[in-house]
Amino acid sequence: MGNFFRTPAAPPGRHGAAALAVAAATLGLLLSAQVQNTGLVGEVAVTWSAHRPQALLALGPPVGTERAEPGGEAAVHRGPLRWGPTRPTLRLGGWPLMVNAYTGALPDLPAVIAARLGATEGALRWAMRGAAALLTLGVARGLWRAGAPLAAGITALLLATRWDLQVYRVWLGGTELALVLAAAALCVAMLQPGPRGRAWVAAGLMIGLHAKITFVASACGLLLGGALAGALPRGWARAALLGAGLGLAPAALAAALELGPGAALPRLPSHDRIDLQLGRVWAALRGEAPGAREAAPTLWRALTDPSAFLADAYQLPPSVRPPPLAAALGLCGWFLAGIGALAPGAGGLRPADRLRRALHLGLPLQLTLLWAFAHDLHHLAQAAVPAALWAGLCLARLARRAGPASWLVAVALGAPAAGSGALALLQTDALLDAAPGPMVSARGQREVAALLRAAGAQRVVLCDYEAWGSLDPLVPAVELRHAWPAAATGAPGLSAALLGEAEGGHLLTLRASAPFIYNWSAEGPALEAAAAELGLRVRPVGALPGRRAALWAVERAP
Repeated sequence: MGNFFRTPAAPPGRHGAAALAVAAATLGLLLSAQVQNTGLVGEVAVTWSAHRPQALLALGPPVGTERAEPGGEAAVHRGPLRWGPTRPTLRLGGWPLMVNAYTGALPDLPAVIAARLGATEGALRWAMRGAAALLTLGVARGLWRAGAPLAAGITALLLATRWDLQVYRVWLGGTELALVLAAAALCVAMLQPGPRGRAWVAAGLMIGLHAKITFVASACGLLLGGALAGALPRGWARAALLGAGLGLAPAALAAALELGPGAALPRLPSHDRIDLQLGRVWAALRGEAPGAREAAPTLWRALTDPSAFLADAYQLPPSVRPPPLAAALGLCGWFLAGIGALAPGAGGLRPADRLRRALHLGLPLQLTLLWAFAHDLHHLAQAAVPAALWAGLCLARLARRAGPASWLVAVALGAPAAGSGALALLQTDALLDAAPGPMVSARGQREVAALLRAAGAQRVVLCDYEAWGSLDPLVPAVELRHAWPAAATGAPGLSAALLGEAEGGHLLTLRASAPFIYNWSAEGPALEAAAAELGLRVRPVGALPGRRAALWAVERAP
């Protein structure tokens, strides 16, 4: 491992940075492995899962479409290209190109290939954990090569214990990993003068903007900070334009199909569409009341204890909210980094010093822009690497003053932030278990799947967005008929249509973790009354405690 860090610009000498980076990456793997209860996110899994779920665009034959696919889903076909209103929206043959209007699918391509070759969900999650560990080592190596071995060790420790890096990479897959890699690439560009730096700028913009267009907020913040600090390589603007053009090309193709021939398809109100996302952005800028997931305190959670965001998002009672120790330690970590930023010292001409000065402005601007346009924590997670780099570089300035004891002081200075992240990771499973909806946690999803298997269900109608793509892989032998698009379109007589669709099979009702326009549910008396009007009878065959899920047999009344 020493050879991994050895470069002519930074002779190895003592191998403290290498040892600390390897120990930190190992710690990150161990802590990430403690988070076992993150359920499969259906809207993410539909891109790569080998088990493609059905989604009913409307209950009944689609009208005015160019072609209707199995399950009633309407789509536009142009040669090998296919655009449809449900994820993944753009495909080339059988391969996804765009998840939706603003999220690219290529970061999930390794998972797509692995799933088709038989890889399990567990294996893919371990691959994502390994990717986070490699990212930690790669960032540390970049700082080592830039002549900042002490900062490399501290940054590795901070990265390995970041909640958003270890959880979101596993929970939300390749898109989130690509966004973090793209932000890291822009930071590395400030450490690499000349053609290599320009290549990193182009790669960062190409990867980030393809992964999600919201990366434009990160790019603006980091590039502006780098430009004002003189840390970017010459010709970076041309490289940025090239990378942005390549990254946005698939999104432009999807938009052309959506706004052109796709305009004739039945309209599906969805947060996957451009217009609804723009509406959310303008609502956030106007200060309109957001949902619990996008409340203003999200930025505070990101800076102190990100796991507490789960308690906010699912509106958990005070009895199950995380203790304030993790937030206090996180705040202490930022305070120490701030002291390091203000500590007197030589200006420094090293690339690492230029990066630190660039992040003085770039990191706050990145966080502010991300928070202004998208309050949800997984968007703010794009700042994981820049935040760890800035804190590591600032803490290293303090640790260097300790002379021979600098490595011990470095670990001590990084301990509060690392301890905050470790505590947040260790309490995540319990917070997920407390969520009101069963489709949030892995344990809840398994319980719903067991409910269907115990009843011997073969055909099940349900109208829950969180279950689409997450429940299907758990019960591949069951035909799940997802009707959430019909709920989103406000189809009249939805209850009657769902009961009619479920006749001779089962109807599954689920409690949602948060309000969605895509969901429908009904309690027993209301369901029985609606069935009676249709000459049907609903019979309860199983339920989870607290009525978090209920399964009904739907039969013709005698």
